[in-house]
Amino acid sequence: MKYQGIGYIPAVVAKCIQFLWNRLEVVGIFRESGPYVKLQKLIDRFNAGDNVDLEEEANDPILVGHLLKKFLLMLPEPV
Repeated sequence: MKYQGIGYIPAVVAKCIQFLWNRLEVVGIFRESGPYVKLQKLIDRFNAGDNVDLEEEANDPILVGHLLKKFLLMLPEPV
């Protein structure tokens, strides 16, 4: 996923955190994986530079948690 953020925070990170902020009580949010097809679709949308609305397009905390994990794993250096 490409960097598309404002300042130092990539858009995908900002949108995922905003989406997950009130959903942290979901069990397994970062342990489980979301559906691969939907995950890849979101990654493709972010890479294309689209303004992705996670409330409308994902609306699944597990999927959004997986998207955030995937972004962090794809970074060239460990965080």
